[in-house]
Amino acid sequence: MYSPLSVSLVYYHQYFVSISQNAQGGSVSPTSGWYNASSSVTISATAFKGWQFEGWLGSGASSYTGNASTQVVTITSINEEACSTPV
Repeated sequence: MYSPLSVSLVYYHQYFVSISQNAQGGSVSPTSGWYNASSSVTISATAFKGWQFEGWLGSGASSYTGNASTQVVTITSINEEACSTPV
């Protein structure tokens, strides 16, 4: 015997955010991945010994470009690259 079934779906608009390091001179967080649109994410970069963090190079409407190692960005379709140079 069949009975009625009710299904409820929740849809979230998401963007893929690319977060990378330009060289082997440090680490970044969080990792690249899918994030809910208009949410806020804190990006951070840490230089390894013998390297110096120079800044973020961002592209996209709400991306960040500047020399703060930690920054809060609003999620749209953005790319963030941490730039480090050897000391």
